[in-house]
Amino acid sequence: MKGSSLNQSYHEYVIANGGQCLHCGVKLSKKNSNTEHIHDLALGGNNKSGNKVIMCKSCNSARNVTMQEYLGAPSYWRGFPGNWDRVKKYLLWNAVTVDHGHNSGEIYPEVHQIFESNMEQNNTRHSPPEFWYGRGDQSRVNRSINSGNTGLIIRFFDWFFGYNGKAELPNLTINIENNGHNQTEHNQSHSRNGNQNYPDVGEEFYIYILDFAKSFVGEIKVATFCNLFKDYLEENHIQSQSFREFAHSFGIPKRRSIVDVLGHYFSDTISCRLDTDGEIYLSYNSTEEE
Repeated sequence: MKGSSLNQSYHEYVIANGGQCLHCGVKLSKKNSNTEHIHDLALGGNNKSGNKVIMCKSCNSARNVTMQEYLGAPSYWRGFPGNWDRVKKYLLWNAVTVDHGHNSGEIYPEVHQIFESNMEQNNTRHSPPEFWYGRGDQSRVNRSINSGNTGLIIRFFDWFFGYNGKAELPNLTINIENNGHNQTEHNQSHSRNGNQNYPDVGEEFYIYILDFAKSFVGEIKVATFCNLFKDYLEENHIQSQSFREFAHSFGIPKRRSIVDVLGHYFSDTISCRLDTDGEIYLSYNSTEEE
């Protein structure tokens, strides 16, 4: 994809308000700064303003060199899936430094050390600012966080990308429509089956379920969902198994029903409706971002 710069008015806004480079802290000017894509276009990033940030040209160059030193020469899709772990870490380093400051990149030391080495080769000082302007769809100022507060960031990204994180999932709800009346079932730590603590699951579980759910056309019965899910696994070269067995492979007890599992982990994207005949129907709720 061919990229483009952030619009001129936003660029001038950052400069006029004393914007600094998020990595080296240099005060930005029209001559010494340009647009960097946070999720690189070469790795599938989009060209929207929310994926862009203004930084100094020296650090912009160091980031581009870092990508090629860490991941090798493009095209990167040719190395998939063997290079996926490195690609994930590189993209996370990109995102976390833009959103939480240069020093937060230390949680991905393999990438961070290469970048700082490239800064030195460019004779760029290591003096991250106390504030900087982040993504191009925002006008707010970002401020550096204390090193003692990075635990939440680490736990979130570890949980989201399956690095054995311990971050807790939010307590979700599921709305079940019964004879025209909405009933909300809350996922508490107990139920009629006794202790019902839900385990943390990795990113892979969410990816497969949501990717499959997006193929829904209208409502489908739970039984149909289960049959189609087995076909989906086979089509993606995964061992054919029931939904319950698939969920169990991620640590979810087999005693959990499909409605319980979807209600806990996917309440905001997959809806359940109880028909007057006692039949349960599932439907996928698309989001504006998609």
